[in-house]
Amino acid sequence: MATVIDFIAKVKSTIGTPYRWGGIDPFHGGADCSGLMYWAAAQCGMVIPRSSSAQWNGLPHVSNPSPGDLVFFNVPSDGPPQPAHVGMYLSPGQMIEDPCTGQTVHQAGIPNNAGESVMGYARIPFAQVTPPTPIPTPNPLPPETDDMDDNMFIRWCYMTILLRTVDASGFSANMAWLNAGGPRSQVYTNLCDSAEGQNVTKMRRKSIGLDS
Repeated sequence: MATVIDFIAKVKSTIGTPYRWGGIDPFHGGADCSGLMYWAAAQCGMVIPRSSSAQWNGLPHVSNPSPGDLVFFNVPSDGPPQPAHVGMYLSPGQMIEDPCTGQTVHQAGIPNNAGESVMGYARIPFAQVTPPTPIPTPNPLPPETDDMDDNMFIRWCYMTILLRTVDASGFSANMAWLNAGGPRSQVYTNLCDSAEGQNVTKMRRKSIGLDS
């Protein structure tokens, strides 16, 4: 299931695409501010309201925004407040927006420079990202791995345990595990416990006379 991380990536991928009033596809003709959010959510399998006012009224409001939340603006008037613009909150004081005709999707400050004030923030109910639960390992990592970055650590594990360079699929899977918060010790243990790792261990023991 898609997460807010995927949504942020989709919105960022449209930077530089043109604004188009009423548009909902930034790569085919352009999108307007709410159309961009509607399109990015749809790319992640989420259906949200189409217009900025419907998005404001239909999504849960939050007081402490996180990256990927929607930030809504209104132009001061005598009537009830309704959003005139929406962007994606990126970080404190920063958002990505698709502002108006003649401009393109870009990163901008909060508040913006169009005389609009922030109404508030709303959140698309994406699935939450949960890091893997650390698993105890019987194989302590040697001290020399402390100063290695994740790239070097994975390559070291393959050369040390399997006596070969890491293949593309193994590298991607282990890097994804580490990026998600998984412990390094589990990468080490998994390789030791794999069929290939056990075969290498048997070969080593036999070569030094521990096994016949």
